Amino acid sequence: MSKYRVVIRAFTLRRDVGIAIVLARVLEAKGCEVLIASSRNFQDILTHWRPHAVVINTNSQIDVVKRCAPEAALICLHGEGAQDKDTSYVLDLSRNPERYEQLDRVLVWGRRMLPWFDELLPNHNHQGKVFLCGNPRLDLIKYNPDIMDASKRTGIGVTGRFHQLNYFDGRPTIFALMKEENLLPVIKQAESFTLVAKVVRFLTENTDIPISIRPHPLEAPEGYDCVREHISSKIEIDASLDFVDWASRQRMIMMPSSTSFLEAYLLKVPLLNISRITDGSGRTDEPLAAMSQTLALLPGSFEELLEMLNGDLPDVPQMDSIDEHLDTVHDWFYEGSAVLRSANAIMDTIHAHAFPKKFHWPTTAVKWKDDIRFKRLVKREPLHPNFSYKSGYHVAPPHYQTVVENILASERGA
Repeated sequence: MSKYRVVIRAFTLRRDVGIAIVLARVLEAKGCEVLIASSRNFQDILTHWRPHAVVINTNSQIDVVKRCAPEAALICLHGEGAQDKDTSYVLDLSRNPERYEQLDRVLVWGRRMLPWFDELLPNHNHQGKVFLCGNPRLDLIKYNPDIMDASKRTGIGVTGRFHQLNYFDGRPTIFALMKEENLLPVIKQAESFTLVAKVVRFLTENTDIPISIRPHPLEAPEGYDCVREHISSKIEIDASLDFVDWASRQRMIMMPSSTSFLEAYLLKVPLLNISRITDGSGRTDEPLAAMSQTLALLPGSFEELLEMLNGDLPDVPQMDSIDEHLDTVHDWFYEGSAVLRSANAIMDTIHAHAFPKKFHWPTTAVKWKDDIRFKRLVKREPLHPNFSYKSGYHVAPPHYQTVVENILASERGA
C-alpha cells in the first residue's frame, strides 16, 4: 500500500518541535509520510489528510482526534513526562477514564510512572497499551557527539521564565491578573526578572563575556528587545528550536530557581543560581528546583560572582540524586534511543490496525491550504510564529540529521 500517514502534534514551538522533527524523520525512514502539526492546522490535517496514526502530547486532544479522525491509531507521547503523580497526566486520565479508553498506546518516559496506571486506573488493562520509551528529548544529547565539544563554550546563557510578563503573543500582563490566583506568580516573576536584568547589566559593564538570553517557550523573544536597548545591543536573544544546542554553546548557564537543569548536567555545563545575591538563601521547596540548586554555583554577592567568572569554573559534579532521577524518570541509562523505541511503538500500533480505504486530500493540498492560513494569521497576529510551528518558516538545525542518522545506525547495530 502507499505510505502510512502520521501526524505529530507539536503543541509548543521551542519545547516540542525539535524532537518532533527527529521523530518524524525516523518514521519517514521506516516508510511513513509525516506531517508536524500545530494548534493552527491540527484539526484541518486530521479532517482532510485522514492519517493512519496521530501522535499527541496533551490529553486534551484525545477528544479532538476521535471526533475528526476516528479510524486513526491514537498514541500519546506526553510533552511533560517527568511530572509527579499528583500533577501527572496519568492522574488526569484517571479523572477522565473514557479518554484513556480511546488511546491505543501511551509512551511513558520512565519506569517510575508505570505503577501509577495500575494504582490510578485499576479497572483497565494496561498490558500492550503502556510502553516504556524514555525521554526522547535527551536523544539530542545522546546521539550528537559533537555537542560535548567544550571549545565552543564561550558565553553565559540566561534562561527566561517570565511568560506572564512577556506572553508569546504579546498579551499584556494584565491578562494574567484577570485571575486572582496569578497575582503572586506575576509578582515573583517580576522580582526574578528585575534580579536577572540587574545581573546582566553588571556582567556587561564588568566583563567581555558574551551573553545569550534564551526565552521560555511561552515567551515572546521580541519582548527582550528592551534588554538589548537599555542594557547592551551585544546581548543575543536566542529563539532557535533547540535548547540543547543553545546550552551546549554556553560556558555557564544562569537561571533563577529553575527545573531546566538536566540538559546542562548531562552536557557538563555549570549552572549559576543568582537568587542568593538578593535574598541570601537561594533555597526553594520545589523538589527539582532544589536539586538544581544543590548542583548550581551560588555566589553571595556581585564581587563573588565576578571572582567566579574570572577564575576556572569547577567541573560539574556527578550527583547520585540526579542520576537516580535520570534513571527512574527519564530512562537515560538505557543504552538505546528513546526516539527509536517511540517510533517502533508507533509502527507496531499502525500494523495492528486495519484502516478503511477513504478519500483523503493530497499532501500538497493540505500544505497549500495551511500556507494561505499561516500568511493571513501572521498579518493579523505577527507573533503567531513564536508558538505555532510552520514547515518551511521554522528551519531545523543541520545537526538534527546527524542525530537521526546515529539513531538509525544504532538500530542496525552500526
